[in-house]
Amino acid sequence: MATTTTLNQVASHSQTVQRKHGHFFHIKRGLLALVILLVALPTAGFLYETVMAAGDAQRFPAPGRLVSVDGHQMHIRCVGEGGPTVIFEPGLGGWSDSWSRVQPAVGTFTRACSYDHAGLGWSEPSNQPRTQAQIATELHDLLAASVFRCCPLAAGQPVTSNAYKKPRD
Repeated sequence: MATTTTLNQVASHSQTVQRKHGHFFHIKRGLLALVILLVALPTAGFLYETVMAAGDAQRFPAPGRLVSVDGHQMHIRCVGEGGPTVIFEPGLGGWSDSWSRVQPAVGTFTRACSYDHAGLGWSEPSNQPRTQAQIATELHDLLAASVFRCCPLAAGQPVTSNAYKKPRD
């Protein structure tokens, strides 16, 4: 009989423990796990991106040169000699590397340059809004800082043709 009483006490005790951990306990625990997950994943992603970006800058240096434009560095890569200079405009979201097959061929008979918009490729981000007028101003300033003597020719995709309109001085 003592064994039966002990088994009944154990069964009664397990039911008491289950009652202590009711539905709200499990809901709270689930919400806590969700909050921890929602904080941990972006933090881990941020740390990973920070570490990898620093490593990428060392493993993949800019093939051209960085020029200071309006407080940030913009990348421009030029090949060839002579004139007129052909400027390759990257498409929307593109960067200088998208012209890597065409630019060397053009560079065999004239100077050919491609560049990265602010925040893309090897160029640093700008704190200015990304409007066509701002892109045109940055291109104008980049070319001026790169000591272009005269009238470059523009080559690009139709969607980016507004970048070649000279900004108002």
